[in-house]
Amino acid sequence: MRFKITHKLDLALPPVSVEAARGEFHSAQPSKPKSATDGWWVFIDRHPLLPGEVSVFRAFGDHVHRMEEDPPDWPDERSERVVPLDIGCRPLLSGPDGFLLQGETHAALIFLCSRFNATTRMYDDAGVATVFFRHYLATCYGWPNDEALIGHPLYPKGLVRADGVGEVHNSEWLKTLRIRNGLSFPRLEPAREYASIRHFVFEFKEHLFECLAPSIEVAVRPEPFEDAVARVRTELD
Repeated sequence: MRFKITHKLDLALPPVSVEAARGEFHSAQPSKPKSATDGWWVFIDRHPLLPGEVSVFRAFGDHVHRMEEDPPDWPDERSERVVPLDIGCRPLLSGPDGFLLQGETHAALIFLCSRFNATTRMYDDAGVATVFFRHYLATCYGWPNDEALIGHPLYPKGLVRADGVGEVHNSEWLKTLRIRNGLSFPRLEPAREYASIRHFVFEFKEHLFECLAPSIEVAVRPEPFEDAVARVRTELD
């Protein structure tokens, strides 16, 4: 089933669209009332890498204004959305945030990473990941941290389910850039000039990194973090 969840006005948050089997929605009563409401909703989401387990996707509680089943304005294939991107690793949740090195045409993101172990069904430390963005168009690194992620425009569009690394389809950021760039370069053909540009998102504990680039190159090495930074700095010079 498809559900549209509208928050209460005082939160100033956009509606959230979610899709799940009816049995994945549960109405629960807290043992000790946390508010004046009779109950609260919890949406259970099946982990993409742990199909046998479930994790709490979101607790709605007093934040919910309305839940609408099968809304008429359900996002279609042309709507902006974030989908998980498998690059062979993900940022280490307990590690420091990524280190960004950026030159005139290329950028590199360096971070401690982990990989899913199918035997133990857990994530193991994998070393240092270096992700190159060749001929990038734009980057953005900073707000929000993991606690403020709910306020990001991409949060209700799938960012919360990206599992550390995601790709934004039908990027509004890219559309805005195309429009603004067209004011100075009206003769450019957007369909040709921007056809290869993709919107990547990397989640860290204290920051979020976004980049518009044609592609990414990922390498994971068991090396000291400082050595990776020095090596990449030399490559970008």
